[in-house]
Amino acid sequence: MIVDILIIVLGLAAIFRADAIARRSRKFVDSGKELYFEQRRSWEAYPWTRPPTEPGRVKRVGWVFVAIGCFLLLNSALFDWSL
Repeated sequence: MIVDILIIVLGLAAIFRADAIARRSRKFVDSGKELYFEQRRSWEAYPWTRPPTEPGRVKRVGWVFVAIGCFLLLNSALFDWSL
């Protein structure tokens, strides 16, 4: 149950800080630095692993986290009696 609430909080934090997260990701992508060997090549091969550089994409991921957290919270409330 605590993990479910933390997932919801993480999603809400991403939604409220979407502009800052996107700005920081854009700066990282434009900097040319890599965290590991051939990171840029993996971004070209698997574009969905690229850091989100648009605030709309960050908000969408945040809403997905909120939905997953709510689903897990509802699931634990319905099927787990040890709340």
